[in-house]
Amino acid sequence: MTSSVLSIAGLDPSGGAGVAADLKMATAMGSYSMAALTTVTVQHPGDVSRVAPLPAAMVSEQVKTLLQTMPIGAIKIGMIGSTEIADVLISTLQDCAMPIVLDPVQSSTSGSTLGHIDRPVFDRLIAMATIVTPNSGELQYLLNDAPPGRWAIDNSVAILHTGGHAPGNTIHDVLWLPNGTHRRWSHPRVETRNTHGTGCTLSTALAVGLAQGLDISEAVEQAVQFTVKLIERSATDNMVADNGPLLHFKLNE
Repeated sequence: MTSSVLSIAGLDPSGGAGVAADLKMATAMGSYSMAALTTVTVQHPGDVSRVAPLPAAMVSEQVKTLLQTMPIGAIKIGMIGSTEIADVLISTLQDCAMPIVLDPVQSSTSGSTLGHIDRPVFDRLIAMATIVTPNSGELQYLLNDAPPGRWAIDNSVAILHTGGHAPGNTIHDVLWLPNGTHRRWSHPRVETRNTHGTGCTLSTALAVGLAQGLDISEAVEQAVQFTVKLIERSATDNMVADNGPLLHFKLNE
């Protein structure tokens, strides 16, 4: 049976991040992809000039319709856009049995804020996730000084710390599981400015792996490998001067 993934995220009109990147990555991995839109943005890879969240009821209706009519193997949640949208997602997804990957995105690579969510509501949404995929800045906000291994156990949610924002020539991606174990994947940093949409791509690849029946550790390993491959294969194809998008169609070349 074909695996399928639902992306709940925002629109990047340039196609490099958000639902566009999610749909491309899932398709490149051989999974059927669906999208429920949370926000519309005005942006290009170098800047986000406007973020317009959709009405929360519209987001909820999109998701409910897909849950009622389509087979969904996993859900990826990216840019949410507002507290109201986060709140309706909590009620809409509360009875879902499929794994949920939450990318707790707060800002774009260019540094633009992508919408505020009240912390108590955000924490309730996190509690529903199977795994969260923060970068270094998002990890600090998420944990609030708690050790990541302890946080994963206490919240029964796995954490994948994506290490691309940390300094150094080697990137370390670290997974902490609620059972108290952890794994690390290390790989050389690719010298490139073409990394727009990397976080979206990685979290979607992880959701696809879970939809395909892999366990969390296996899905993370596959997602890291595929994302690194895409960064390598997109490194020298400069679609724009800086922060160029990953080229998902190159995954299977």
